[in-house]
Amino acid sequence: LRGEITQIAPEKRTFEKLICRAALDFQAGDATLVYGSISRGFKSGLFNIGVVGVTEFPKAVNPEVLDAYEVGVKTKLLDNRIRFNLAAFYYKYKNMQVSIYNWSGGAELLNAASSRIYGFDGEADIAFSDSMTMQLGVGYIPRARYDRFFNAPFFDPDTNGTSAGDAAGNRLIRVPKLTASATVNYSIDLSSVTVKASATYAYNSGYHFNPDNLVRQRAFGLVNGQLSLLPDEGRYYIRLYGKNLTGKRYISQASEVSPFGLTYSPAAGRTYGAIVGFNF
Repeated sequence: LRGEITQIAPEKRTFEKLICRAALDFQAGDATLVYGSISRGFKSGLFNIGVVGVTEFPKAVNPEVLDAYEVGVKTKLLDNRIRFNLAAFYYKYKNMQVSIYNWSGGAELLNAASSRIYGFDGEADIAFSDSMTMQLGVGYIPRARYDRFFNAPFFDPDTNGTSAGDAAGNRLIRVPKLTASATVNYSIDLSSVTVKASATYAYNSGYHFNPDNLVRQRAFGLVNGQLSLLPDEGRYYIRLYGKNLTGKRYISQASEVSPFGLTYSPAAGRTYGAIVGFNF
C-alpha cells in the first residue's frame, strides 16, 4: 500500500472566559423552597482534527458561551409523600457549538452565531405506600431557535450536495418541544428475597437532526421495564430488563452529507437482557 502524507502547519489558540453564578433562595415555609439563579457558562473552543481530507490545519471552533436564567420552586406535600419541583428557564447562547456529520462521515463542529431557548420542566415523586411509588416528569420548550447561523449546511435533495445557508429561525437540533415520562415502582419483601419491579413510559414530540430542519423525527413513545430479585439480604441481585418493549421504530441519526444522499440510522428495537451483580 503506497500513498502520500500531507503535512500541514500546526496552529495554537488560547481560549479564556470569566464564568460566574449568583443564586437566591427563599424558604417559604417548612416544605417549600423558592429560588432563582443567573449564571454564565463556558465551553472551550477546539480544532476539528477529525475532519478528513483537509490540506491545511483545521480552523478553530470558537468557545461557546451560555447565559442562563432560572427560577423555580421545590415543595413537599402530604407528610413528604409528594415531592414536586417546577422550574422555568431562559438560555441565551453565543457561538453555540453545533455537531454535524460532514461528507467524510465524521462529526464536525460548527459555530452558530447565537440562539435562544426558553421553557419549563417539572417533576414529581409520589409515594402511594412503602411498596409503591411513582415518578412523573415533563419538559416543555416552546422556543429553541437559532437567531443567527450564517454558515449552516443546507442539503439539496436534487444534487445530493450541500451549501452554506442562514438557519436563522430554524429549530435547534435534537430539542423536542415536549417530553414527558411516567415510572411506576413496586417492591415487596418475601421470605428470603426482595422483588422489585418498575415500568416506564417516555414520550418525545420529535426533533430535527440538522440545522436546515429538512429531516425530522416524528413523535414517538417508548416503554421500558425491569424486574429485580435481591436474595440473601441484597448481597447480590438478578435483574431482567426490557427496552422499547413495543418495538417502536424511530431514527437515532440522520445524515444529509454522503454520496448516497440522505442516510438514516435506525434506533435499537425491542431489547431484552439480564444482569447479575454484587453489592459490597
